[in-house]
Amino acid sequence: MKNKDLYQLSEEDILEFDELFNRTLTEDEFYILKAKIELDEIYKHKFKVYRALRKEIEEEAMTSDTLKSRLNTLTRKVRRRRRFNIYISFTIIAFVLFLGLNYWLNRLDLNQEIYSKYRNTEVGLSLKMNAESPKMIDSAMYYFANIEYEKALFYLKKAPKSDSVDFYIAYCNEMLNNSDIAISSYKAIMSQSSMRLYQDKAKFRLALMYLKDKDKKFKDLFLEIAEDDSNAYKELAVDILKSIKG
Repeated sequence: MKNKDLYQLSEEDILEFDELFNRTLTEDEFYILKAKIELDEIYKHKFKVYRALRKEIEEEAMTSDTLKSRLNTLTRKVRRRRRFNIYISFTIIAFVLFLGLNYWLNRLDLNQEIYSKYRNTEVGLSLKMNAESPKMIDSAMYYFANIEYEKALFYLKKAPKSDSVDFYIAYCNEMLNNSDIAISSYKAIMSQSSMRLYQDKAKFRLALMYLKDKDKKFKDLFLEIAEDDSNAYKELAVDILKSIKG
């Protein structure tokens, strides 16, 4: 049976609904039919059509031929409504496809895409415990691990000053989009830290932030990293430079 025929009243449907209105159904039959009408959309539609026709029959005492004519008219209306719904469905699909194409054409610029790809590159620095305030470090690392950077930053600022604490402060500010503060902090680590590990990590993060902000200095920093065989971020810098050229 075609889907469009499902909504049309059959002779069996009319007989069953007649029994309902004539109160000739058993109690079990009544509740079964009632459930079908309430839960089955097709059956509910048929019942509405039948009820409307019965009302007109009772009010106007329509003949059998008139009833058939009215049924045919209602059937045509249902078909027109179904064609209209199909048209609306195709229109919606076309609109969604248009939005998808529009999004693709107007997607994030390349710099932002590359930054987003490498934004969460591992930080991987250990924080040395301080006997005077271990709770500050523990709390900071707990919130940092749970990506609650604002709370982590609160405790890091109260922790004893060290290169690793300074780096995490800068990183939290970057994740919180406090760009100016993060850039200034990374620069300070690059120039003031006595450990190469912190300098390399800060340089990579700084280059990423310049990339996001479309500051041309990012190329020089990535080139420096890519040409430094001892820099742990050499391969990432090479990949990023290739992505930019590509």
